[in-house]
Amino acid sequence: MALAAGCAPVEPPDAGGATATPSTSAPSAFGADDALRSALGDTTWHADRVVDAHLRPIQRDFAAASGLWVEDVAPWGTGRAREMRAMVFGDDGVPVTTTVTTPEEWPVSPQEGQTDTWRFVVGDDALDLTLGSVAETYERGVVPTPTQGLTADARAFEPGSAADQAFCEAGPLGIDHATLFDLARGAQGDLVVGQDRVAGVSASPWGRSAEEAVADHPGFAATALDAATHYAVRYVGTIAYPGGMLALREADDSVEDGLWVWVGDDVGGGFKDLFLEVHGLAFPDATDDSPRRNFPAGPGPVEIIVVRCDDPLEPVDLQVSFADGPWRALAAPDSTPDVDAALFPPSF
Repeated sequence: MALAAGCAPVEPPDAGGATATPSTSAPSAFGADDALRSALGDTTWHADRVVDAHLRPIQRDFAAASGLWVEDVAPWGTGRAREMRAMVFGDDGVPVTTTVTTPEEWPVSPQEGQTDTWRFVVGDDALDLTLGSVAETYERGVVPTPTQGLTADARAFEPGSAADQAFCEAGPLGIDHATLFDLARGAQGDLVVGQDRVAGVSASPWGRSAEEAVADHPGFAATALDAATHYAVRYVGTIAYPGGMLALREADDSVEDGLWVWVGDDVGGGFKDLFLEVHGLAFPDATDDSPRRNFPAGPGPVEIIVVRCDDPLEPVDLQVSFADGPWRALAAPDSTPDVDAALFPPSF
């Protein structure tokens, strides 16, 4: 049994990123023996554990002088969940009694108010935690920050909603690009019925299953969105340009749903700023099948949006050509995710 079960899911923030402040004052963390509190200090520990049938990285952040401890399941997604505990140390430093408390900016934990008694053994490189009959060991340090791939946001929407009508059920007037792009970027919160975020994933390929849902999409195997089949995924980060000509295409220029890409200074732009558009509707694409543009060497921003409706999928393969080289998949080593604190707020 993993000790991490029951954390509150993190709703990915779309702006801001202020450090959370507990909604209640932590109980006093003073006891006769300060050895454990001193050893915990402001340390961070991590390990991989099975949570809800998925192997997940778990990070435990301590602010022992303030009597606070945060359990952070999957700090870089998907399905990130955090739980804060207020700690009271025993007279001899052990055991430690904790009470789950939720900071104002966080979703309320399903374990809010739950009290547990723990035993800690703090070593130079390992932290042993025991709760009842369950004992686990954690390694000193943080869950490593993803350095390759892109950051992806999945946002699910309801069939028949304005988001669905903007693309999936687009009428004779064509695609409502503005509503579609706003949805994928988090600016249509009233149309979103669920969302999740993950850093360090490849943007292609997808659509290998005709019944593909969010949980089948690359990087989202452990998402709480489960079987949602109406959704948009937005990828952001940078591409390592070697210099010279950059070209992008969908491998066979044939998809059932839709794919949109912006590069360079056009990232965050609208319809007129598109570098690549490929969709399966009756309307013509707004761009060439394999657009090209010259870029200087160095990292450059990229934004990719894919939208999934509930029709049987055709595979989507986004391919890149650098400096007139061969076409190949846009792989994780070609890119770096956006891991800004506004997207992935720290515990304290």
